[in-house]
Amino acid sequence: SSDLNYFNLGDFTRAGDAIRKSYDLRDRGSDREKFYVASHYQDFVTGNLDEARTIYETWARTYPRDDVPPANLSVLYEQTGDMEKALYWSRESLKLTPDAVAYSNLANGYIVLDRIDEAKSISAEAESLDKKSPFLYQGLAAIAFLQRDSAAFEQSLKRFGDYPGYEDQPLGFQAAVSAFYGRVSSSRDFERRGVESAVGAGV
Repeated sequence: SSDLNYFNLGDFTRAGDAIRKSYDLRDRGSDREKFYVASHYQDFVTGNLDEARTIYETWARTYPRDDVPPANLSVLYEQTGDMEKALYWSRESLKLTPDAVAYSNLANGYIVLDRIDEAKSISAEAESLDKKSPFLYQGLAAIAFLQRDSAAFEQSLKRFGDYPGYEDQPLGFQAAVSAFYGRVSSSRDFERRGVESAVGAGV
């Protein structure tokens, strides 16, 4: 749908406008389309996550083979800090659509819960099945950081930054790591380089 395409491109103004227009016309759609429009309106336009959660969960019960509500519920529950439910919905999403995003979401849930062995296992499975994404390597960089594996950290960040449109992201990650270790000057340098990279790429 065009509204989420705008979100994925970072054009939040056009995305919000598209969702508002769809919401105003929601009564003309099918039941599934009404779920889609109402949930995304509450999630991305009003920010009413409780209402969005209710709609997504009703949608998931009504259309149990639809992969949109589990994927969005996994992200929503992560945003609200309920990681066990985020993990549950990540697993449900992966069952329905075992794509790169679902694998990355599940791995991230394991990382946040400090279940590193499971995060590494699901990430390895994703790589073996060629279900790769920039977020997979972002997660692997986080694992390497937590395990103080500098070689794996650098390799994961390189693969993360190899994706078009994500070239500057590893610099932000490195800035955060430098700040964590109290290396303020290094952190600022990474931040400056990240901004210059983003501006150069026209982001």
